Amino acid sequence: FSSGYFDLVMGDFMWWLLSLQRQKILRDQIARILKPKGSFISRIHFCDRARANQNIEDIIKNNLPRLNHDNSNRSQLRETIICKIVDATADFHTKRLNVKAAMPAFEKVISETDNEFLRRFAEELFLRCQNRTDWTAQTKEEIFARLKEKIIFADEKFASDYEDAKFFPVLRFEKNK
Repeated sequence: FSSGYFDLVMGDFMWWLLSLQRQKILRDQIARILKPKGSFISRIHFCDRARANQNIEDIIKNNLPRLNHDNSNRSQLRETIICKIVDATADFHTKRLNVKAAMPAFEKVISETDNEFLRRFAEELFLRCQNRTDWTAQTKEEIFARLKEKIIFADEKFASDYEDAKFFPVLRFEKNK
């Protein structure tokens, strides 16, 4: 796209999927393609240092019963559990998720869960985490500091249609002049 082409760029939960180097590249490209008063909107999970080192097995076990058998909250619950695991296993020095720390807890919960519906959900979570060893782990301050050279924070809102929306704020950034 040419420079200054878009009024709005949106991306959902993409930030933690990128390495620090790729975040910088994406930030620069978003800023380049935004018009001077353009906005970037995204839901971003911020790692919470207060939840570091929480018991991963407890996180999984305590959240599994919240799954509705009609699957209406499946994706929200999946993301909530993953966010809590990211927080519990975050290595704030390397800014990476230590997913290997979560694997034994998943294996234990899966082997001990009698309810087939919940066990399948736990297995799905296990595979999702197992295949995502490259997630970044950053606090709100770290992400904002990363962005502010090119795009600056403008607003924050929270969805009202699901219980754990507080973990996923909807953020609006503006192109830094």
